Amino acid sequence: MKETPNGKVESTFADRLRQTRIAQRLTQAEMATMLGIERSSYTYYETGKTQPNLKTLKKLKKILNVSIDYLVGD
Repeated sequence: MKETPNGKVESTFADRLRQTRIAQRLTQAEMATMLGIERSSYTYYETGKTQPNLKTLKKLKKILNVSIDYLVGD
């Protein structure tokens, strides 16, 4: 994942996270609850404002049933 000059994370991760969540018919609030974080923190992941740490990536992988490689665009 690359950071752009304006401080945002390149959109591959954010886009894939959002698309996968929607495909599984989950809300941002439901995702945040399952991750044990605030909804606003989860929203930052989908907008590319912040990146999750490895522990959270592993939780996302499990919740969404996808690989970390897929989420980060490898």
